[in-house]
Amino acid sequence: MLFKVSYIVENTLAEKQLKSLAYSDNLTKMGNRQYLQKNWTRLDKEKNPDYAVIFMDVNDLKYTNDHFGHEAGDQLLRMVSSAIKEAMKKIRMDFPDETEETNSLPCCVPQ
Repeated sequence: MLFKVSYIVENTLAEKQLKSLAYSDNLTKMGNRQYLQKNWTRLDKEKNPDYAVIFMDVNDLKYTNDHFGHEAGDQLLRMVSSAIKEAMKKIRMDFPDETEETNSLPCCVPQ
């Protein structure tokens, strides 16, 4: 019996981790293109007009990577995503995280 419970718990955790990997960017932990596509269908079915999708580009990311290294470029992306998440908290947007799936879209697709 204990083995079965342990097996179920391990599989549940593994499934959550796989969903996190499938639907969020590993570096920024923000929703990726698959997350957008999955939720776009849901929003379309609900006919909810109260959403927006914003695609962004980080200026001079290549320059940062080339001159300061990829770790500096990664840090820049983390800083930008953190600033976006903080700004979106003010308007109550949710983001996917490693523990649960949320009911709203990420504010950008960081790819």
